[in-house]
Amino acid sequence: MMAKHPKRVWLPLAIVLLLLAGIVTCMWTLNRNLLPGSSRSPSGTGIHLGSGTSSSGEYNTVPMGQDDIHQGSLILVNNDYAYSFPEDDQLVSVYENKNKSYQVSTTHIQLQKQFVSQFNAMMEDFSAAQGIKDIIVVSGYRSKDDQQAIVNQKIQQLGKEEAMRWAAVPGYSEHHTGLAADIGIYTSDGKSPSYQGQGKYAWINEHCAQYGFVLRYQDDKKDITRIADEPWHYRYVGVPHASIMQQENLCLEEYTDFLKRYPYDGDHLTASDENGKQYEIYYFPAKGDSMNVPVPKGKEYWISGNNVDGFIVTVQL
Repeated sequence: MMAKHPKRVWLPLAIVLLLLAGIVTCMWTLNRNLLPGSSRSPSGTGIHLGSGTSSSGEYNTVPMGQDDIHQGSLILVNNDYAYSFPEDDQLVSVYENKNKSYQVSTTHIQLQKQFVSQFNAMMEDFSAAQGIKDIIVVSGYRSKDDQQAIVNQKIQQLGKEEAMRWAAVPGYSEHHTGLAADIGIYTSDGKSPSYQGQGKYAWINEHCAQYGFVLRYQDDKKDITRIADEPWHYRYVGVPHASIMQQENLCLEEYTDFLKRYPYDGDHLTASDENGKQYEIYYFPAKGDSMNVPVPKGKEYWISGNNVDGFIVTVQL
């Protein structure tokens, strides 16, 4: 009988195998944890992730101190980790350094130099793509006193409990870093309606990672960030980190922990973007008052503290 009716046996078996293959594929897609030596294809961000042993060859070391973990584009500042104000910062006037693709609400707003440079590039491309130049930067760097004034105002308007969902405690605000800005929409009557990142402005959310920016406070992460949804608040973390965060759907709290899976003495995280640029990323813990952070010889690299317990080294291969 089996010889006469082979299709009756093989057809159900084929269906079972296809179902099993589908289940395995779904489980792999849902699993974001990269295994040593594994890789992931991009999912809309143009970034391809992998992990494995270092390909950077020989290493030198760079001396760093405990204070250095509080500096860099990847520092985490939130209700648990205060910002350490440096004696010498890299703040520049947005008004004096911006291009003609956007507006700024006052001449007093300052941001870190790399933020302004990359924001200029993003706004120029946004204007060319969408044919509008009505984005306005309404807030940038804030001192402790600036933040306290905002908190006091929010408390008067909303009450203390609700106010703290929208404004960070002075000393614990991302705005202290000069790496975060709030934007709005400029109108001819001088008003700035609430920015939601919709319609033509959705271009910014779709492309901001390419310039090193992330939407810092999103509704699906508010239980982690402890800040309500703020579609107008952009944070500079640099490339390729913004694209990795966007692809893996990680807020900065989650990304800080994610990078610790790739220590210097273990498998390193690798990333390649749609333009063919390749990166290697690893974490080095801060132990003692001073330490020597390993960096590859003959390669372009940059080091950022995480404001928690160590350093992130990013190498362009």
